[in-house]
Amino acid sequence: MSFKKMLFMTILTIILTTNIFLAYGDDLNPSKEELESMIEEVALKRGIPSVIMKAIARTESVFQHYESDGSVKIGSSGSIGLMQIHNARGTFDDSRLRTDIYYNIEAGAEILLEKWEMSASRKIPTVGNMDPNILESWYFPLWAYNGYVESNNPNMIPYYFSTWTKKYCYQDLIHLVLETEYNQELSYIDATYLPAQGLPDKTLNIPYPEEIHKGDVVLFSEGDRVRIKTRSSLNLRQEPDGEIIGKAINGEEYTVIGDPQLKGGYYWQELRDENGNSVGWAARNWMVLIEKNEKSNQNDENNQENITIKFQDIENHWAREYIENLFIKGIVKGKSDLEFKPNDEVTKEEFYVMINRIIELENPEKEVNIKDLDQVSDWAFEATYMLYKNDIIGTKDGYLIPKACITRKEVVESLGKVVNVDGDYKPINFEDIGELNEDELEGLLKVYSAGLIKGKDEKTFAPDDLITRAELSKLLSMLYEKDLVYNIQN
Repeated sequence: MSFKKMLFMTILTIILTTNIFLAYGDDLNPSKEELESMIEEVALKRGIPSVIMKAIARTESVFQHYESDGSVKIGSSGSIGLMQIHNARGTFDDSRLRTDIYYNIEAGAEILLEKWEMSASRKIPTVGNMDPNILESWYFPLWAYNGYVESNNPNMIPYYFSTWTKKYCYQDLIHLVLETEYNQELSYIDATYLPAQGLPDKTLNIPYPEEIHKGDVVLFSEGDRVRIKTRSSLNLRQEPDGEIIGKAINGEEYTVIGDPQLKGGYYWQELRDENGNSVGWAARNWMVLIEKNEKSNQNDENNQENITIKFQDIENHWAREYIENLFIKGIVKGKSDLEFKPNDEVTKEEFYVMINRIIELENPEKEVNIKDLDQVSDWAFEATYMLYKNDIIGTKDGYLIPKACITRKEVVESLGKVVNVDGDYKPINFEDIGELNEDELEGLLKVYSAGLIKGKDEKTFAPDDLITRAELSKLLSMLYEKDLVYNIQN
């Protein structure tokens, strides 16, 4: 999300708390692409197929968190924002649901997982063996997300209320969105298993259709480091879906043992503590990856020849060679399987992750004093933590603002801490760098002298301009190929 939009959200918070009305217009809503990117990030963390969550956002709010007058989108029953969160029980922070779109998405994921648990624990019916990475498995949790009510029984459609007629059940609306807007095939569940009226028996298990479709749930491997992500604690079990033997607390870190196992509607991962002792099995949906096992990364590198690049938006782009080079090495990723989004701006935390994939860092003794560390995404936490401890990035008044887009001067300042330049610096004729501080200027001198970056023209560096994914891909590809970084990773 751009810094401008983050600023707008801050302003809106002040307005809501002081009951002052001001019209902002539709520009307050991030673009569909930005929202989808946030949804994909949350879905990746929570072990939910991302296309399912995107279809929910489309169906619930048409990707609108704010109305055209600047007010938060509120449903007829009081549901809030992008994911239309019902918060009657006070489960979530009501103010954040309104002003923090990312939090609203996280709440949507939490609610969807609650509905999944209803199905996994046989409080509502199931489909197949309840593999969460099979899209057809989500039929009844999706039904329940909209309310596990008879009006979502497809055999009762059209459903006549006193003042209106419901023409589609919720699951079929999701199905329609998946097919028409995401080109995602999905097999219909056989409705003959459902009663002609009312709700099905909770013990009902409908077999998978003849053709099933996989999601994009990421599972963990031997040696991966994970962090517990839950509102309180997570049950540790003696075996997959077995007896509870302990608790893992939110924020604790563990190492994964072996491969995941599917049982009772969840993928289970065995965890060990810092002493190497097994602490039990935990459900994958409440843990996030913070560090990939180096051995797994080496195996990925050995398989580079088998990598297929499918990005359709770089075919004729000037940065195609650089993007493909970094993608094969695992340094950059696409926004989806088919899109790289080369002209999108780069957030600070995205930059941190890319740099961290190139250089090897020590773990020095240094106190981490970042006031907004909790705003760093889980997938960027390790990179941010290590870059800060190695003085490659710093804060301003204690804040990183990790989701703000990074400027050209911030890029060269950080790279100046790791680039090794032999010989004298090249002369610079830029006329717009008088306001750069000492670290920014030294970084610019190093990066420019190494031939990694140029000005907009001979006189203009544009230090406050934002850098695009294509521009950064070229810079990092040259940095990697020229072996200009201290302790560059293989």
